[in-house]
Amino acid sequence: MERVNIRELLGPTILTRLPEQAEPSHIDTETLEGKYVGLLFSRAFVPTCFRFAPKLKDVYDKQRESGTSFEVVLIPLDSSQESCDEQYSTMPWSCLPWGSPEIQSLKKQFAVTTPPVLVMISPDGHILSRDARLGVKDTPKDFPWKSVEAAVLSSYSFPPLRYYQNLTPGMKTKLKNAFMFIVPFLVMAFNWYYGAYS
Repeated sequence: MERVNIRELLGPTILTRLPEQAEPSHIDTETLEGKYVGLLFSRAFVPTCFRFAPKLKDVYDKQRESGTSFEVVLIPLDSSQESCDEQYSTMPWSCLPWGSPEIQSLKKQFAVTTPPVLVMISPDGHILSRDARLGVKDTPKDFPWKSVEAAVLSSYSFPPLRYYQNLTPGMKTKLKNAFMFIVPFLVMAFNWYYGAYS
């Protein structure tokens, strides 16, 4: 699985809500290290984003109540500070400041076209899923929703790859590289379809 550095992804600081303060405060991104992190790409006034956020909040609250180190970071795709503030006012988690240069690089890195998109990252920095929305909606108990593509590459029992063990090391490498090359395009197509017809 691909591994990332959370500080390099998000920059030095994020906004978060502290219990004793009414307004969000800037904190060091390093506070996310060692936690499950969900990067929520979302935009205000988009119906699918509006419907998804409460479902994610339910999972977020239950995981934290059970003692799981889990934090969500809103990656705002809003066109203005005002709409970003309105969206974030309904959310209990952290937020990348609106207008941060990291937003565009994150959109490109994770091939985000149609929000919402939820990227799940493990405590050791591995990308578990590039879009865990269906996990949140359909199988919340399966947190942290290891991605289908990761499961395929870690299991030889997947039917289309039943002859995987018989391949040479070079062929295995080529197969993995080809598979991971097409995954971002499949994610983009899924995001477009899901956003258009949900």
